[in-house]
This record gives sequence, structure tokens and C-alpha cells, in this order.
Amino acid sequence: ASAVAGTKYHAAALVGVTASPLTFFDATPLGRILNRFSKDVADMDSGVLPVLVRVIMTLLKAGAVVCVIGAATPWFLLAVPFIALTYYPVSVVYQRSKRELQRTGSIVTSPLIAHVAGVIEGLASVRAYGLEESFADKHTRNVEATARVWNGKVNTNRWLLLRLSLLGGGVVSLSGCLAVSAASQGTI
Repeated sequence: ASAVAGTKYHAAALVGVTASPLTFFDATPLGRILNRFSKDVADMDSGVLPVLVRVIMTLLKAGAVVCVIGAATPWFLLAVPFIALTYYPVSVVYQRSKRELQRTGSIVTSPLIAHVAGVIEGLASVRAYGLEESFADKHTRNVEATARVWNGKVNTNRWLLLRLSLLGGGVVSLSGCLAVSAASQGTI
């Protein structure tokens, strides 16, 4: 499934790039084009199936947990819609942030790739004119821009982890309180 998706994506990208007007190549850095063909296709090849499996497993586990807790304490089932409504906004904010960071990551990685490719192609000229330091400074700026986006991705994941941990703690506390209440009433 992943290989088929990667092949279809690559074919569509290739058609799109080859059908583009020459102004596209003037405005779009070579690194961005190469990045699309390499990283995005690799992500499709290796990432779609494992993510799909994780989503299915997570849904099955969550469903099993709700069924077990609901069987022990039926009052918990009344809280399930509210719990889902609490998780939903967190997921929306996270997905939007992640998508924007992915886009920004592609934008800042493209000049880095293009710069490295350009230096490799013109290494003799760079050395002949003594521009090693200038190219090293530009490379450092490109790497720092990429690192800032990477830090944003890491911090976004930490943000999500904190929210999910707090929400999960609330769910555990609620189910624990309901279980203690049911036990004290003798319904368990």
C-alpha cells in the first residue's frame, strides 16, 4: 500500500514539475524540487502503512478501554462524549501546527540542499576565489534556520504530550472516582 501510494505521488509530482512553465523553475529553488521528490516520496513509501496500523491499533485499544470501564462503571459512558469533545480541539490545534511546521521545514530545508548542491558543483570556483568563509557562513545560517524549525517540531510534540497526559490523568481520575463510588454502593 505504501509503495503504491509513493509511486502514484511520484508520478503526479513528476507530471506536475515537467508540465510547469519555465517561470516556476526561476522562482522555485532546485533544493525545494529535489526535496519534494526525495523526502516526500520516501515518507510515502515508508510512512503510510505504519501510521495506518498505529491508528487502527490505537482506536481498538481506546475502544477496549471504554468498554471495560463502561462495563464496570456504566456512569463513565455518560462522560465519554465530553472526553472526546475535550480531545478534539487539542488534536485540531496540534494538526494545524504540525502541518505548518512541516511546510516551513520544507521551505527552510530547500535552500540548504540547494546551497550544498551548488557548493559541490562549483567547489573549484569557490576555492579559487577564496570564498570558503562566505559559503560557510551562509551554510551556518541555513542550518540554524533548519534547527529552529526542528526545535519548533520538538516543542509542539512536547505541547501535545503535556495536554494528552493531563487529559489522560483526568480520565483515570474520573474512572477511579466512579469505581470507588460504585464499590461503596455495592454495584461492583
